[in-house]
Amino acid sequence: MTGALRHRTVQLHPSRHCNLACGHCYSSSGPHETEALPVTQLIAFLAEARAQGYECVAVSGGEPLLYPGLGDLQAAAKELGLWCVGVTNGTVHRDVDLALMAQFDLIAVSIDGPEPMHNTLRRSPTAFARAVKGLERMRERGIPFGIVHAATRDSLEHLGWLAEFAEGLGAQVLQLHPLGFVGEAAANLSALDGDTCARIHLAARYLAAEYGERLNIHVDLFNREELRLEAQSVVPPLADKGSTRPLSDLINPLVVMADGTLSPICHGMGAEHLIGSLVQGTLGQISAAYQTGRYPAFRAFCQTLLDEVLAEEDAWPFFNWYELLELRSKAAGVGAIGRTPIPA
Repeated sequence: MTGALRHRTVQLHPSRHCNLACGHCYSSSGPHETEALPVTQLIAFLAEARAQGYECVAVSGGEPLLYPGLGDLQAAAKELGLWCVGVTNGTVHRDVDLALMAQFDLIAVSIDGPEPMHNTLRRSPTAFARAVKGLERMRERGIPFGIVHAATRDSLEHLGWLAEFAEGLGAQVLQLHPLGFVGEAAANLSALDGDTCARIHLAARYLAAEYGERLNIHVDLFNREELRLEAQSVVPPLADKGSTRPLSDLINPLVVMADGTLSPICHGMGAEHLIGSLVQGTLGQISAAYQTGRYPAFRAFCQTLLDEVLAEEDAWPFFNWYELLELRSKAAGVGAIGRTPIPA
C-alpha cells in the first residue's frame, strides 16, 4: 500500500500545455504554455530508456491528450514492450481522445475531492462535471482507469467519499499522493504537517481493509521505522567503480521534463542534482557521464537526508519523502547542468 515504485519507470512530461491552470500544478502548466519536446526525439529516447532497463512509461504533462504526438509515442512504447500509463485531468474526451485513452494500459484521472473542492483547485466551474463525464465514457468503453488524488489537509475528510466515488465508477486503483509544497502549490496552498500525513496513512489503511480487492489503494508516504530496515527504497545503490550500470539500477523513477531536462526521482530537483539534458547526447552517454560525475553526490545527499529524518526525535511516523527530497535539493545549491554535447 505504501513505498517506492515497483516497476522501473520513466515519468515523461512531453509538454506543459494544458486546458486548465490548476492552483496546485507542480509543473506550472496551463493553456498559454507552449514548451514541448518533439515526438521523434521522445521516441528515440524511449528506445534508449528500454535499453537502460526501464519497464514502464508514465505520460503526463501538461495534459497529455493535447500533445500532438501522443499516438506515435504510445505506439513506440508498445512496440518496445513498455507498460504505458497516462495521467490526465479527464476533461478532454473527444472521440479521438477516447481512442488515445484506450491505447494506455491504464489511465489515471486526477480528482481533488467533491465538486466544489475540485472546481476551486482546478479554477474551472465545470472541471468536475467534465471529468465525471470522461470517466463514465471510459467505463462504457471498457478502458481501464484509476483515480489519483493530491491529498491535502482539506481533503482528508473526503477520502471515504473518494473511495466510494472511485469504486462506483469502476476504477481499478485509487492513488493518494500527498500534495507536495512545490510548483503552484507552494504559492497557493499550505504544506502538509506530520499529523495530516499520519491521518492520510490511517485513512488509506482503513479504506484498503474496507474495499479489499475491489479497489487497489496506494498511498505515497513512507514510514520512518520501516526505512530503518529498508533504506534502499529511498537511497540509491553505490555506483560501480570503473564501469557503468544501467541507469534504471540507480534512478527510479527517471523524470523527463518538457524542456528535455532529466531529473532523478522528482520533477524539478535542484539544479546540482539533475542528470543532464536530452540535447547532450544519447541516454547511454548521459548516464555514463552522470555515474562518474554527479551521481555519487546525489546518492550521498539522499543518505544524509535519510539520516537526518531518522534522527528526528518525537517525529510523526509518516512523511512525504518525495516532497522533502525536492525541497531540500533546491535549497542545497544552484549549480547548473551542462547543455553542451557529451563526447562519445
